[in-house]
Amino acid sequence: MPRFAIMQFRKWLSSPEGGGLSKSTTANYTSMVRGFFVDQARARQLLADPKGLERAALAHDHGLLSNSRGMFRSSLRAFLRFFAAATKATPLEIDFLDFRTRDPLGGIKGWEKHPISDLLHAIIYDSKVKPGHLEMARWGDVEKAGGIARIYVNQFHVVYSVPLDVARKLSLWAGNGTPSPKDKPVVPVEPGSSSAMPAKRMVRIAGSRVLEPATS
Repeated sequence: MPRFAIMQFRKWLSSPEGGGLSKSTTANYTSMVRGFFVDQARARQLLADPKGLERAALAHDHGLLSNSRGMFRSSLRAFLRFFAAATKATPLEIDFLDFRTRDPLGGIKGWEKHPISDLLHAIIYDSKVKPGHLEMARWGDVEKAGGIARIYVNQFHVVYSVPLDVARKLSLWAGNGTPSPKDKPVVPVEPGSSSAMPAKRMVRIAGSRVLEPATS
């Protein structure tokens, strides 16, 4: 998200129009919004496509731990109210479904990419990084070297090279909009988490980059 938009959103949340939320809640909401939109290009694309926005929100929600979903849903709804107020438009609505009773993706497989599908595809398929090794890596194991980023897997004495831009975008997603701390996994189960995403799930997400129609 553009820095100015996040700053304005933060101010709006603490104002009477935004509900006068506390500093801690405001910080959590802005982090959740950053983690979902990832960058300015994605935010602009989704906000211009209500159906695409809803699909992306449901897919992102589906990938979160259950105790993070409520915060994500509330933060996104708040941002959409803020966006509507800023653009003098009708607020967009996201119909989140109950995970206890229904599949939020409606049983359709591969219809919406995970926010880091392209990044994981570039790392696992294009740069040939073994998912099991990627699961072990921390950001302290990643170093910049010119236009690339080197990922050191010390347990196996292996070094991988990935595009620097890919590594930077992944770090911002992992860190909820800011560069991820060095002690955090390169690919967490969700933004800000200290737990690494399982290798099998990385492969599944990376593979969803190429969408295929659902089959019965």
